[in-house]
Amino acid sequence: MPVDVVLDPVPVDVAPEVAPVDPAAVEVPVADVAPVTAEHAAEQTAAAVAAESEAAQAVAAYVVAVAIGGSRNGVAWPGLGELIELPAHEAAAYLQFGYIKKPE
Repeated sequence: MPVDVVLDPVPVDVAPEVAPVDPAAVEVPVADVAPVTAEHAAEQTAAAVAAESEAAQAVAAYVVAVAIGGSRNGVAWPGLGELIELPAHEAAAYLQFGYIKKPE
């Protein structure tokens, strides 16, 4: 015969114990301080975007480690063991899954 059991919720204090911090006592390295002007921030952002874009467009040759059917950009995939040139951002995913490998 089933028995209905109802449990009363038990209050639990889960608030973390954190000591108060005096902001005046915290030293922040100069390099971690935000740029002073909007122009400086824009320059930093533009430089970071340019560097990231340049790195993503870098092309290198890789060896096909797994036979892949179909095509890439309208061209059939090279055969197993053949070389393929890929941009770094695209190659990263194929390397992660073992579809390609760096040439020895």
